[in-house]
Amino acid sequence: MTPSEVNRNGKQRDTVLTLAKSASENLGGNDSSSDISSSNVIKNDREEDDEQDDSKKFLDEAAVKLEGRLIEKEFYKHYSSGVIQLVFVIIFLSNVFINVDHGSLPGCSGEIKKDLSMNNFEFGLLGSVVYGGLTVGAGVATGIYAKSSWIKPTLICSLLLNSLSIWLFTVSNSFYFNMFLRFWIGFFQVFLVIFMPVWGDAFSSEKQKSAWLTFLLLASPLGVVGGFTLTSFMVGYANWRWSFYIQAACIVPCAIFLILTPAKYLDVEETVRVRKQCAQAVQQKLYKSLNTQSIRRESVKDEVTNVETEA
Repeated sequence: MTPSEVNRNGKQRDTVLTLAKSASENLGGNDSSSDISSSNVIKNDREEDDEQDDSKKFLDEAAVKLEGRLIEKEFYKHYSSGVIQLVFVIIFLSNVFINVDHGSLPGCSGEIKKDLSMNNFEFGLLGSVVYGGLTVGAGVATGIYAKSSWIKPTLICSLLLNSLSIWLFTVSNSFYFNMFLRFWIGFFQVFLVIFMPVWGDAFSSEKQKSAWLTFLLLASPLGVVGGFTLTSFMVGYANWRWSFYIQAACIVPCAIFLILTPAKYLDVEETVRVRKQCAQAVQQKLYKSLNTQSIRRESVKDEVTNVETEA
């Protein structure tokens, strides 16, 4: 082979290597471009899926809220919202009034020990025996409230007997009889205390539920604070017994109002049953509405298909 042929073959080899290198670079560039485009597609698909999930979540929440409003509307066809609100006020005030003595008793401890000739130990028993009544009453109330027909008479009797026990406590000078009365004050008090949150949960709407339960739970401490305040005033300007007279007198109108209240506004079990019936009725109406819309869409599609076929 001549030197010229060697040079020619070397140039051809260099040319081939150069072309191969550029081709590999082009292929690499195409691969990276394809990777970028595919990653962009995947990213777009994920964004679309997220948007669809958000839209579905929003529609589900809107549907639940709409169904809740329709159920409440159906429920108030059976119950008066005004009467329910009035019963709520009476139950709240009743719970305030029955707790007044828990603040009145320690507020006038000195006067009671002096008038009834008690020592500190006896006064301590007088203040603590009420919780024994609360404990026993809680067990009894569980069985009584199992029967819906007993709810209204139980509430009325417990309020009236609580008022009577408080009044008798002020006129008695016997330590042992006062101990007996304090036990029954706690016993009759617990029936309304147990019933209060259960009633609030059953009769309040979803928007009112948190506020109503908060107010009802505040009734007990408000009564105690009111008892301290009332007693401090009565001890200074009248007699400690007037704190209990006023408490007993305030409980009686609450019991009278419950006497006039229709039983269905106190029947928790019946109210829960009515709410379930309202929910079922609303769901059936929504189901029929959706079926009607679906049938209409299908009929429109059929008409369009027929027109296109005739054309």
